[in-house]
Amino acid sequence: MLNQEKIRMMARLSIFEKREGRDVPRISRYYKADYISNRILRAALHYSLCFLLVASFVLLLKINRIFESLNPDFLLSLGRGILLLYLLGLSAAVVAAAALSANYYDRIQRLGDRYLDELERLLELEEAEDALPASPPGEEEASPDPFPSEQEAPELSLEELSEEEPPDEEGR
Repeated sequence: MLNQEKIRMMARLSIFEKREGRDVPRISRYYKADYISNRILRAALHYSLCFLLVASFVLLLKINRIFESLNPDFLLSLGRGILLLYLLGLSAAVVAAAALSANYYDRIQRLGDRYLDELERLLELEEAEDALPASPPGEEEASPDPFPSEQEAPELSLEELSEEEPPDEEGR
């Protein structure tokens, strides 16, 4: 008889593997600090590239104003402003990446732990089901064993095998 609880548990585990489970093995390979530092490094790199693209675009739009006032004080204040904007944005990106990746890592670890607990429960159900007798007590099995043991099979000697007649070959 099918165990309905076991079927439901296997369906839930399958759905989990399909939806959220694909991130669990990928992220659980890392220690938390390594995962967070990797995500921070990637966020800093992405922010730097985006800032470079946006700053280049803005500088190209304002190129006339820059060339009109080409004095050292203006260029120095422009450089300081760009650097300050870059550092503020970079620090915000790093803090956000650290917080989000730590939260995500903890969530994935909890999901992985819950998944392993469900697998252990399923294994316990399997072991409990295997420990139960195959038929109710006092009744013999209705169907014969599909794989008889070697003790039940008759042993034939080499002489007995050679004495057997080969099958007819009329079909040739």
